[in-house]
Amino acid sequence: MDPATQNYVFYDTETSGLSTRFDQILQFGAILTDSDLNELERFEIRCQLRKHIIPAPGALKVTRVSPSAMFDESLPTHYEAMVQIHQILTGWSPAVFMGYNSLSYDEEMLRQAFYQTLQSPYITNTGGNGRGDVLRLMHATHILAPGVIQPVPGPKGNPTFRLESLAPTNGFAHQSAHDAMADVEATIHLAKRVLEEAPHVWDMMLTTSSKRETLQLLNDQSILILCGPQNGGWSKPVTVCGRHPDQDNQQLVFDLNQDPSQYLSMSLEELSKKIRGKNSPIRKIAANKQPILLSSDDAPDHTIPVDISYEELVARAEMIKDSLDFKHQVSAVIFEQEADEIELSNEVEDQIYDGFSSRSDSSLMEKFHSSEWVDRVGVLRQLTDVRMQRLAQRLIYFEHPELLSDKVRAAISQKITERLVTVDEGVKWRTLNSTHAELGKLKLSARGDEDLDFISVYEQWLAVHFIEN
Repeated sequence: MDPATQNYVFYDTETSGLSTRFDQILQFGAILTDSDLNELERFEIRCQLRKHIIPAPGALKVTRVSPSAMFDESLPTHYEAMVQIHQILTGWSPAVFMGYNSLSYDEEMLRQAFYQTLQSPYITNTGGNGRGDVLRLMHATHILAPGVIQPVPGPKGNPTFRLESLAPTNGFAHQSAHDAMADVEATIHLAKRVLEEAPHVWDMMLTTSSKRETLQLLNDQSILILCGPQNGGWSKPVTVCGRHPDQDNQQLVFDLNQDPSQYLSMSLEELSKKIRGKNSPIRKIAANKQPILLSSDDAPDHTIPVDISYEELVARAEMIKDSLDFKHQVSAVIFEQEADEIELSNEVEDQIYDGFSSRSDSSLMEKFHSSEWVDRVGVLRQLTDVRMQRLAQRLIYFEHPELLSDKVRAAISQKITERLVTVDEGVKWRTLNSTHAELGKLKLSARGDEDLDFISVYEQWLAVHFIEN
């Protein structure tokens, strides 16, 4: 991508809770900028709460959203809002999509929203688009260009990077924190500071916003510098030592601060125990999630170890490169363990990554959106992907339940009720029981009448919308 002509989309979501699969977006804000981060367009939308979701009391308390406001019929439904968002972002493409902690949270919320509304969930990293995260940009700047961004000291003295405190500390008046558009503006302010005062860090992070360019970097360079934010920030010389057998975005690197010779002769059992331990030399890199990774030739001096010569680092990297057995063993140990830990789920929200839809189903989903609602039941019946069938049926139930048979409506209603009233504490979504438990904790930590008034309003609203019904 050419930085001189690159557009950026900065976006943020405010949601019903922290679960990226079982909560929903309530507010979305985005600003399209040019390569100098000057605003070109902006878009903002709020939507109604869906019938099967109980919002987290704590989330509403933070975002200052009234529970009753989520059922304001003047707002678009969740489906209507997600269709508009998808159209806007598609029209702004190609661009690099950036948020604050977006790769871990907002990106997943957006993907899940598009998936659940039968739209392409991968628009931010297909069609020439890239993905970045300004939180990672802040971490990288703190490590690679100290002083450009002033972090906020945490309780133990380590730097913290929460947007609501970092933005004011670095010159942005952020009185409306946790409003989507205000958070987007704060994010752009911080990004522009790096672009202007540490352009080398900006360019480096722009490179790793592309999976293809990150993989190229890993393939071309025998010694790289990998950085992370923990414990005030760290940097390590690394070399590639393995990869996922099926997903090239998952790569493994070896910390060259450690001598690899002791690992090369280990049995598989010994190696497995060692690299799963506390001081493992192996780190996993997600090439599609903007790692803080740069060539050793471009790394600042303070990120390169002084107690190991460059010649020794080269020798260690070559040792690993020449040991195919070691790389195969490391890959098997790391990724077979992960495969054993994967839990299968019958919940359609959990099945987002269970494969791509066929071309036929993709065409039918486009037809679903362009058809009149009365005709969408017919489109639903032609879908072959069971996930899409279930999601399409649920969308019709939410938008026009009268189009479904009495039997289907009753079955979906019963499923929603069972979700809400279950006493199983192991479920991944919010239930009436877990909501009351959270309200109890909020009462114990309440600071004054304002907090108690919020809890009272929430309890009354909950009784009307979820218990009496």
